[in-house]
Order: sequence, then structure tokens, then C-alpha cells
Amino acid sequence: MSARAFQVCCLYILVLGFATPGLASGYDGLEGQRGRIESRNFIVYASDFRLASKVSQRAEAYRTSLAIEWTGRELPPWSQKCPIEVELGGASSGETSFAFVNQADGRGYPIEWKMKIRGPYQRILDSVLPHEITHTIF
Repeated sequence: MSARAFQVCCLYILVLGFATPGLASGYDGLEGQRGRIESRNFIVYASDFRLASKVSQRAEAYRTSLAIEWTGRELPPWSQKCPIEVELGGASSGETSFAFVNQADGRGYPIEWKMKIRGPYQRILDSVLPHEITHTIF
């Protein structure tokens, strides 16, 4: 493992450790009203605020660490936030869609993000979400 990869891995672990305390105990959300939370690049909709908050924190952390891992740098903030619809339970799955708009200089940028993730709590956070975030980076 290169020194750079080691640094990225350590940063990733550090960020996730501080961003999501108490994950080892599993999902501790309160049933009731749906949760909605906005972060810099995402709007998360879930069964409650705690779940939305954890997914939002993880989404931002994955976006940073995976962008560095794959491109060597962080991405600038997106012009539009990516909505994430979270469904707790059932089989693990995810889907991400977006469209590209071309600018006059020939460079494109994504618009109309849509992400849906579903599955057991822990699988959403440690598998489905990072997989779908990787699609947004590329």
C-alpha cells in the first residue's frame, strides 16, 4: 500500500469514526415522522431524522474519501444537491440516475440527481451507500 493510499484510508476511518458515533449498536432511530436533512451535496429522506442524519453524514464522508481514492482530489460542491431516498428493510439494493448538460466549452455537468437505497440498516451504511456514491463520482 502506498503512503498516499494509507493516508486516505486513515482519513476515511477517522472521518467515519467521528461522523457516526454509536453505529456498533445498530439502528437506534425513532419511529414516527419522516426525516429530511440537507447537507452540502445531498438531501436525504428517510423514515426518521436520525436515519436521515446518519445517511447524510456517511454520504458526505464517502463522497470525499472515494473521490480522493479514485481521482486524487476532492470534488467541488455540486451545483444541485443529490436527493437520497432511504428505505429501511428488505433486500439490499440501490439505484442512482442523473442527466448531463453540455456547456458551450464542451464540458458537461450532471443535473437531476436521484438516488434510492434500501436494505438493512448496516448494509445501507457500509455497502449500498458507498456503491451508489461511487456512481456519482464518475
